[in-house]
Amino acid sequence: MTSQSETDLMNFGQTHTASTENAPMRPTILLVDDDDLSRSATSRMMNRLGYDVLQAKHGAEAIRMIDGESAPIDAVVTDVYMPGLRGSELAEILAAIRPEVPVLFVSGYEDEDMARCGVDTNRGFLHKPFGMSDLKDAMASILKPLPFCS
Repeated sequence: MTSQSETDLMNFGQTHTASTENAPMRPTILLVDDDDLSRSATSRMMNRLGYDVLQAKHGAEAIRMIDGESAPIDAVVTDVYMPGLRGSELAEILAAIRPEVPVLFVSGYEDEDMARCGVDTNRGFLHKPFGMSDLKDAMASILKPLPFCS
């Protein structure tokens, strides 16, 4: 029979990882922004908030990723003004192919500009620049809470 201290010595240096079965689910977010710096900063904040982040530089790339992604995408966060597909156009396409996926629009432009693009700034919208707390609140407003597991 081994004592507790002998067992501790035998296990010294071994790392124990939680099984994926018990690991909490991390929502997967598709982040779409043509500005590399903004996309990178937002991605880092989202990782810190507990999200897995897929990144796309423009709407067409986002559509390809959505079509080819085998894992579920829980939400899309997209800039409004981008070359090619604007964020609102991306949201329309997304609504047709994945209607269950909510969209959060982000932009540094004024509300009047957003209205011209068909974006309601009172719902699913975040003004740039934003901080982690703003992003956390905005994400909570568009994502359904995970079901309670007992």
